[in-house]
Amino acid sequence: MRRLAIVRGAGPTLRLGYYNIQEIGLSKALLELGWSVDIYSSFDFKGSPRTFLSNGTSALRLFSLNGICLPGKQRLFPGVFKFLAKGKYDVVQLQDDYSLMSQLLARWNGLPNAKIVLWQGMYSKFTGGKKVLEHAFDYFFGHELHKYIDLAVAKTNTSRKHLEKRGFEDVQIMPVGLDIDMFTESKILHQSVIDFRNTHAPVLLYVGKMDKMRNVDFFIDVLLDVRKHYPNAGALIVGTGPDEDSLRRRVAEITVEKHVLFTGAIPQNEMGGIYEVADILLLPTNHEIFGMVILEALYNGLPVLASTEPGPQEILQETYLGQCLGFDVKLWSDAACNYIEEDKRREGLRKAFVQENYSWPQIAKRYSEMLNTLVAT
Repeated sequence: MRRLAIVRGAGPTLRLGYYNIQEIGLSKALLELGWSVDIYSSFDFKGSPRTFLSNGTSALRLFSLNGICLPGKQRLFPGVFKFLAKGKYDVVQLQDDYSLMSQLLARWNGLPNAKIVLWQGMYSKFTGGKKVLEHAFDYFFGHELHKYIDLAVAKTNTSRKHLEKRGFEDVQIMPVGLDIDMFTESKILHQSVIDFRNTHAPVLLYVGKMDKMRNVDFFIDVLLDVRKHYPNAGALIVGTGPDEDSLRRRVAEITVEKHVLFTGAIPQNEMGGIYEVADILLLPTNHEIFGMVILEALYNGLPVLASTEPGPQEILQETYLGQCLGFDVKLWSDAACNYIEEDKRREGLRKAFVQENYSWPQIAKRYSEMLNTLVAT
């Protein structure tokens, strides 16, 4: 039995059941291939470790760490060092080059027998106020991380190019998979969603955080234009965020509050019902590393319109899946109307596309082979 540790040292606290957590999806598939996996991050529970899944010979455990929150969604986990030292891991997987924990753990000499893997999603440098953080990283760490990494894996071609610019060689591309177990349960629909669907058609869907980077205002603009062609069109907005109050005010000011339903955060096992009542997913974000919601929507048969970010561009390469567009409201509105009027038989093709190209068992099999080769060297 091989042992893998995954350290997620940046980003928000992970809410079990409310997000299709990539590390958990990957780990569940690796368990079936004989790997035991421990994930170290900030979770929404106390007490560690928690056994998430076990098959008798291998186990997936979650370690919720009390970290120090730093600017730029960085986290410092002082306690992770003692856990890793005792874990007797064959491989330690780190998250992204611009992560303080990745930089520190890669250089740490407390893992003499473990191979270090970097799994890279980020593809661009920081902008705005976060430029200070970028300069701090470059000042203290330089472009030296590649010297301490045994294997570099990138989620997209763009993130691979990012690593290559920073001195990495032989970077492997490994996309993110979809944990389809989340959508095999019966569809759960709240009465408010049922009532909304009964009075609106088509229904445009947005899933994600409500902040400036996600451009939910643009999503509202597209809805307004679509309603010129479909007067009964409505929009579902799933999620929360700092811009929610301002979006609600705007929707009220332009008198479409009856045609926009803010659902708040929805548990992952209930998202199948949301996708079932929607007609198309819109993702007009300014930054998208990959786009799990795109895979979720496609698996549930929906076409997707997204901005021209690396993640969506990697996935939406065929028009029957969707399109990546520049920020032109008329362009998005016309495209949405075209997909709404399409042949419904394409729904099955989209689901098959995800099953064939983005299933965690397939991805984990290749990853396991790479790790076994790495450990044997």
